[in-house]
Parts: sequence; C-alpha cells; structure tokens
Amino acid sequence: MLSSVALAAHLALTALGPAPLAEAPASTEPEAAAAPVVVVMVAEGGAQADARAFAMIEAHVLGLELELLRRTHPAWEQAPEAEAIAAASVAVFEDPEVRGVLWLDIQPGALTLYALARDGERVYGRSIPVDADAGLAVALETLANVGAVAAVALAQERVEALAMTEGAGEGQVGEAPEGFFVVDLQPPSPPEPEPCACPVVPEPPAELTLVEARLVPVDEPRAHLRLGYRGERFASNVPWSSLAEVAAGWRPTPTTHLDMGLAVAPSVQLWSRHGDVSVELTRLQGFVAGGARFPLGRGWSLELAGRFGVEGLRRVTLVVPPDTEPAGPGWRPMVVLGADLRAGVELSPSARLVVGPTLTAVLLRSELVVDANGGAFLTPSAVRVGATAGFDFEMPQGRARPRSRPRTRVRSRPSKKD
Repeated sequence: MLSSVALAAHLALTALGPAPLAEAPASTEPEAAAAPVVVVMVAEGGAQADARAFAMIEAHVLGLELELLRRTHPAWEQAPEAEAIAAASVAVFEDPEVRGVLWLDIQPGALTLYALARDGERVYGRSIPVDADAGLAVALETLANVGAVAAVALAQERVEALAMTEGAGEGQVGEAPEGFFVVDLQPPSPPEPEPCACPVVPEPPAELTLVEARLVPVDEPRAHLRLGYRGERFASNVPWSSLAEVAAGWRPTPTTHLDMGLAVAPSVQLWSRHGDVSVELTRLQGFVAGGARFPLGRGWSLELAGRFGVEGLRRVTLVVPPDTEPAGPGWRPMVVLGADLRAGVELSPSARLVVGPTLTAVLLRSELVVDANGGAFLTPSAVRVGATAGFDFEMPQGRARPRSRPRTRVRSRPSKKD
C-alpha cells in the first residue's frame, strides 16, 4: 500500500513541478486551461462498495491538477473483454476534455480496475483479490491507491508507465503491487466507403448481333441395330427365297454405318423332275456390311450399302429311288458380294423404316446332282435380284451432345447524342 501511495505522489509531483521559492507577482495573462478530466465508470445500482471505491479514489487525488467525474453503466454479468471496454468507452470520449476512462468491476471475490486512454491501443488492468482475513476494507484501500495512480497517469497522458514494472506481463497480474496486466486491442475494421454522390451515367443498352456461323457436327458414335427381311431369286427351281436377318454395329458418323449380321432362310423341300428324289435345303449366311446415308429432308433419306458374306447350304436327302442309296446330310459353301439401295423414313429420333432393291453376285457356287451320271438337281443363280425391308434402331452411347452450336456475340453500341 505504501509503495502505491509513493508512486501516486511521485506522478502528482511530476505533473505539478517544483514549488516556487517566492510568490510571483500577479500576472495579467488569461487563466490557465481547465484541468484534464478522467471519468470513473461504476455499475448502475451497484453495491455500496462501488460508491465507496469512487469516493476513496477521489480522496487520493484531491488537490492534484485533475478532475475526476463519476458515471454509471449497466452492470456486467461476467468479466468484460478488452474490446467490450473499448466499445463502451466511445461515448465517453465524445467529450474532448476527457483524457481517459477508469472502469470499476466490483465482485465478491475480487476488485478489478481497467484503464483506457484516449486513442489508446491497449487496455491496462489490475485485479485485487479480497482476502477473507483482511476483509473488503483492505481491498478497497488498495483499489483506491491503484486507481489514483492510474488516474494521474491518464491525466498526464503517461498511461504506458502503468506496465513498466518488473513482473507485469501481458494478460496476467504482475507481482509488484502497482503492476498492471496489458491486453492489446484488435485493430478496428476499416469503415465502409461512403457512396459516391456523383451522378450515375447510365451505360448504353447492349445490342445483340447475330454473326454468321458454320455448323460443325459433334455427334458421338452410336450403336446401331437392324432387324429386316430379305427376299431373292436363289435358283431356277427356287425362284424366291426368304431370309430373316439381324445386324448390329455402330455409326462412326451420323451418316455412315458398319455392321455384322446373320441371315437365316427356312428349310425348303425340293423334288426332282421325275419326282423320285426329294431333298430338304436350309441356308445360313454370315455377313459384314457398311454404307452411307444421304438425307433428303423431311425425315427421308437414301442409303447405299455393300455386303460381303459366307453362306452355308445344308442338304438332307428325304426320298430316293429304291435302287439308290441316299447320301448323308452335308454342307456346301458359297461366297456372295452384294449391294443394297434403301429408301428410309424417320419414325422417331431413334427408329427408321427402310425398304429397297438388292443385287447379289455369287462368287463361289455349289451344284447338287442326283448321281455322277445324272443331271443337275440344283444350280444356284450366279446373280441374285431381290428386295429388302426392315427397321433401323439408333442407341446413343453416353450423353448426347448437340450436333451444332451457333455462335452469337453481344456488344454495346454507344447511343447517338443529339
């Protein structure tokens, strides 16, 4: 306690200066400026200890060049943060005569003092525990001494001296009686810029200009399926042979296709010219095909395709003359090369109906005879003329993308002035 009083007296004497040896003559200059003001903030409706603390601090600074003012504030429910103290002190510093603010926080277990200077970047504090043996009176006397020291430091704008004591660290109570703890304030956020009072000149309206563009196809390859019928002349004694065919493949571009397929003809029974021999024939053909489609508009198109196939002819002898031994079942190979011309119409985005003529050349043929000395039983035609009809189905792979995207450009054209 004595060291706190000594420091208060030292600050006060430093502020007042040495006493004059003789009384100076009366001066005709104007009166000196008003004494610096320090405000002490106490809680509204606080206990009697708040009033006693202010009165004791006021008594310690009595006679010094300092004016101490008492103001009240809403009581805190818990220990305040440094930023809250700084924010609540803004209204106090609206008075230009105020040099600093002292905040008193009187709690049952401890008495705390906070000091903040005008335009200060730190809050200085001192917490004084209430000893159960010494009682509240001793703690209030210590608080009054510390408060007087802080008030003089604020009045003389020397608040940094409160932290210049060994043992007083940031955020903690120092070991020396006059030691203060120091909390740095966060720098305030910069104020928002005020709206410009200059007149706003409206921008000219944007003008949409269409630019001629070239359409570029970007379709992805699509799976392709064909289900169809094929009829053709097979031989002189088989003027029309029907086949069911299925082909699967893909379209590398929207107008071309590559397929692999299978065609099957139902079994047919043939009799010899004399009616003494009967044979059952079955045809099976595997082929590869490819072609291109030419759009005609309104969903119509014309398609030209070529095909290469290997055909197997299965023979089963059913009836022979009594003196003839029938041969066992067997296969005969044939190789064909053909062309199809098909007209198509779009039924939906993924289905088309196609129909058209066909022409097939048989590159490798096999004849059937009754015996070595007998005539030919079956001679396949070297050229087959026929027709085809069926359905084409398109199956997109992945996510379909638009086929073309026209380019547009938006530009602003300055308005003409009168």
